[in-house]
Amino acid sequence: MIFALCLSLLALCAELPPLSEAQAIALATAIDDRDHQESAFAGLVEAASAIDSTALDLEAIPDESAFDWSVALADPDQMRGRVVHLHGRLEQSFQLPRPWDGWVEWFVRTPAGRVVALYVPSADDVTPGQRIHVAGWFYKRIEAEARDGTVRRYPAVVGRVVPDAGLTFGAWVPVVCVIVLLGAWFFARALVRGRRLSKVPRRRESVASHRAPESATSEDLPTDPVEALDVLAQRGEDRQRGDHS
Repeated sequence: MIFALCLSLLALCAELPPLSEAQAIALATAIDDRDHQESAFAGLVEAASAIDSTALDLEAIPDESAFDWSVALADPDQMRGRVVHLHGRLEQSFQLPRPWDGWVEWFVRTPAGRVVALYVPSADDVTPGQRIHVAGWFYKRIEAEARDGTVRRYPAVVGRVVPDAGLTFGAWVPVVCVIVLLGAWFFARALVRGRRLSKVPRRRESVASHRAPESATSEDLPTDPVEALDVLAQRGEDRQRGDHS
């Protein structure tokens, strides 16, 4: 039962699901160096919207350091649809116009100094300057005007922000399993100890300790107080003679 619980917790930790056939077909029609107004973007938005970002295990998703960004820029078709885990500092955020007004366009600078365009739901939006973690699919190469007025090319990713990425849910699973196992061990030990104590026989109290001394009985004493005192005195003398004999 305990191991089944641990397995169920592991099952909750997920990587990005594969794109559906329709989404993959739509993504193949992406046109590089143009904006996002196309069916390829719509397919990735549909896929990202279905993700439970709180259940994503970033350790199961390839990190950006393993992603070939140079190929993504030189020949986007080879990398299109690949999953990637990005982290870095949000530098700019723009609200997309209708019909994508529920999404924002980010420009994030990674620790390696690379700038990546990200598309995430508006609900995931944060303040520029903050550190973020995003899991998503490589979309295409886009052209955008930089702050200095120069038009540059950027790799673009569509995905979701992963909250509390410092310790992902997947990293918590071993801790939870250890706590459950320790709790079960202490409970079993207490149960065994309780059963052992219940089998130990109680010490029988001496029956004699509950018997009143013969001198305290009053069944054979006369009802007359004076005569009763004489009988008790006679019993005392008889007991003393017996002790000396």
